[in-house]
Amino acid sequence: TDAAINPGNSGGPLIDVETGQVIGINAAIRAHMEGTSFAIPINRVREIMTDLADGREIHHGYLGLGLATCTPDWAKQNNADS
Repeated sequence: TDAAINPGNSGGPLIDVETGQVIGINAAIRAHMEGTSFAIPINRVREIMTDLADGREIHHGYLGLGLATCTPDWAKQNNADS
């Protein structure tokens, strides 16, 4: 999905403009990465809503990723082309 998510829109619906259906929930935006953004697919949102309504705990995976600026020194240290 290619969607422009502006700061402050996190938590809002991601809408299919052709059908008007909600297809996800805008979750995060990374402003300094050419507008890279993330959304939770609507099917996952529905599963979570059902689990919460049934009193279940929600467990999420964690990748442990971080963002860093790729400087020439960093690229050399990590064997990348500068």
